[in-house]
Amino acid sequence: MRASIVFSPFLKNSYYIGPCRKIDGIERVLERFSISYHLPDIDNFEIYKYHDIKIIERIKKLPFADAVIESIKCVIKGAELIKIDDLVVIPTAGTGHKADEMRFSGYSFLNDIKTFLKALESEMKCVVIDVDRHHVEGGNDYLCICEEGSCICFEEDDTTLIKNFRDVFEDALKRDPDVLILYLGLDIHEREYFGNGVKTETIREIVKIFNSFNGKKVIIIAGGSRDDVAEEVFKAMMEELKII
Repeated sequence: MRASIVFSPFLKNSYYIGPCRKIDGIERVLERFSISYHLPDIDNFEIYKYHDIKIIERIKKLPFADAVIESIKCVIKGAELIKIDDLVVIPTAGTGHKADEMRFSGYSFLNDIKTFLKALESEMKCVVIDVDRHHVEGGNDYLCICEEGSCICFEEDDTTLIKNFRDVFEDALKRDPDVLILYLGLDIHEREYFGNGVKTETIREIVKIFNSFNGKKVIIIAGGSRDDVAEEVFKAMMEELKII
């Protein structure tokens, strides 16, 4: 399996927003196990292909602009790599799944999923599974782990989350995707700022199920604000994906 990780140390350069803090933990795992990664060597003009110029110019005025722009470049780089690789893992910070072309939402200043799909230019059919504290409506091939299909809260315990994920995973396979995307928000973890979340081993089980898909796979690691949680979860993910 050809696997790539897209990562940039610049993602941790701004602690004005919580998600940047988790990048320290991910970087420690990369360094400890000598895991190679791709830098987001994307020209600045590329980001204007996927978002309205007005929202980009607004972001550039924010104190954490460098991290957000670097994050969306990671997403675009990931879309390039999945054309040749079997698995791409993309940690992000400051981007998310709730922003639209002209509006920020929460800690989502640009949209990971919409950017990824636009960068892929419809060359392959993608199905998204959203596993995050907050969920959004994203169309027929955007699947939420909640039974309602969309929600603004997270109420799953460990057993329920795994069951729901298995059900949604089976639904995703029926849609015959070329690329299966897991949007994984670390804010679902029990030690994250919301509390009342799930254990690291539960996230590992989700990744195990996801990895059983035989086609191309993308994992976008979003949300979360604790470097210790990110380090623990990312290490578990790398083990499950046989990268370490």
